[in-house]
Amino acid sequence: MAKTEGGGGGSAGAPLPVLFYIQQVKLNDGESKPVVFANASIKQAFTVVQHFQMQYSGDDHHVRGIDVGAEVTGIVNANTVNVKGTCRMWDDSKHEAKGAVDVVVIALNDIA
Repeated sequence: MAKTEGGGGGSAGAPLPVLFYIQQVKLNDGESKPVVFANASIKQAFTVVQHFQMQYSGDDHHVRGIDVGAEVTGIVNANTVNVKGTCRMWDDSKHEAKGAVDVVVIALNDIA
């Protein structure tokens, strides 16, 4: 888990509060996972798609549509962010392929 510290107003030598945390998670299409940020009090969270991969299992498919994304589905117990991934494509012949998406979760700490 990476964390970034920042802020201001602390006295000299006092540790600065952690403003946000960052973690990466891999999700298959339709999969949901909890991402735990230990010792955090999460106020808000966001997701960013970092990478995705999918492919058809045959050799003669045209792509009609692609749906790739990630979303925060909730914050639980103040330190856990639930996220869900989407990674699929389809063609006009009702063929569908599903894949995986690498997601970065950014969680804002409640330092008020």
